[in-house]
Amino acid sequence: MTPPERSAMLKTEHRPNHQGASHAGKNQLHQSRVRSTRTTRHRKAGKPIITTNPVKRLSHSRAWNRVERKKTIISNDDLPAWFQAVDTLPEWYGGGLAHKARVYFLLTLFNGYRRSECSGLLWENVDLKTRVARLEDTKNHLSHELPLTTFTHNLLAEWQTWTGQGSGLVFRATDNQSPLSSVEAVINAIREKTGIQWAMHDLRRTFTTTAENIGVRGYTLKRLINHKTGAADVTGGYIVTDLESLREPMQTITDRLLNLTSGKLPTSKTAPAASNT
Repeated sequence: MTPPERSAMLKTEHRPNHQGASHAGKNQLHQSRVRSTRTTRHRKAGKPIITTNPVKRLSHSRAWNRVERKKTIISNDDLPAWFQAVDTLPEWYGGGLAHKARVYFLLTLFNGYRRSECSGLLWENVDLKTRVARLEDTKNHLSHELPLTTFTHNLLAEWQTWTGQGSGLVFRATDNQSPLSSVEAVINAIREKTGIQWAMHDLRRTFTTTAENIGVRGYTLKRLINHKTGAADVTGGYIVTDLESLREPMQTITDRLLNLTSGKLPTSKTAPAASNT
């Protein structure tokens, strides 16, 4: 093979196949148009592009990551220091938020409320005369009524006098319209002052644990903390707990908490009956 023939052959071997490349490009364009057409048809028909949720596989195989429920409370040993710091907030923390946070924290603890429920409490649902407080927007979507004890009644009565308010939110944010939510700075200040690491939901767990430890259990405790009875619990569905029957266990829990926090116990361990006069 002569050198000119060899050169011609090499040029032929390395010449790009424009026809092949063009064909491949046409195939890709066709596939793209098909996908686009299918997507459009599904959208027009109101059908989802992905018909099966791939995450369902996790439920079928029970492969979801389990998040353990927190079990932290304010221990009996820490309660005196915590209570002292909260009760004297206006003195050492100062400002209008200190007075508000004091009542907010104490009511959450002594009524076993969830944080969002306590911040959403309305004056219209607090009857200081009959000593009853009602929550409307709760986690389980059921209204929740609790009798006020001697301590919580005085706490709310004093707060109402301090604020001069008789309607709207009991605990308001700085805009005077939204529920109180920004209390993290006060919580951190109490942590630094006492060395106690605590969170708002620890107050509810502390209330529940205290109740259990003094014998307030079962359906009564569920009613106090507004836990729904499961559908499988047939017996629970037949039990109707009267509000007045909750007054004594609530007062007993309050007395125990006050004892643990070294607070002053009421003269009587039983809250006064509701007055209708």
